Amino acid sequence: MKPTIIEYRKRTIKAMDMAKGSAAMIHPEVHRIDGDTIEEVILAAKEWIDTNYRTQFDNRPETHIGTSEEYFNALQFLKLAPHEHAMLKAHRNAPNRKLTAPQISKAAGWEGAGPANIHYGYLGRRLAEYLELDLRDGDDKYWTQAIASYESGQSEWQMHEELAIALDKLNIT
Repeated sequence: MKPTIIEYRKRTIKAMDMAKGSAAMIHPEVHRIDGDTIEEVILAAKEWIDTNYRTQFDNRPETHIGTSEEYFNALQFLKLAPHEHAMLKAHRNAPNRKLTAPQISKAAGWEGAGPANIHYGYLGRRLAEYLELDLRDGDDKYWTQAIASYESGQSEWQMHEELAIALDKLNIT
């Protein structure tokens, strides 16, 4: 019998009838749920996901910053382009995780602030949407808030510690 596959909150539930009862696997966490029927295991899988979903929001340091585990999972899922990898690596390795936009651009082989503003902003948008971060709106630094905090006095971005931890776990250092 073919499995029933459902996409739910950026996770995949694969449910199947077994010799005795039914089972569901939740990916990417690889969590198994057993029960009597497919409907039962799918409902239990959704409840498990919902519980984890609420917990992830409760564990965030701020609404626009993910946890290190969330960043770790997002970066694995999003597939970084070489220039994104280079920018994150340089930012992670900078003293106090602080760089200006021109320094971030230079890490990817570009000049000036423009390329960093565009490409880092796009990466920030991908992260924010994947993690469903609640970003503070109102300025041109909107999407990059998912990656770093802006310090206007020095015109520097300081990478969030949680993202730095995820990069360390992924050996992007």
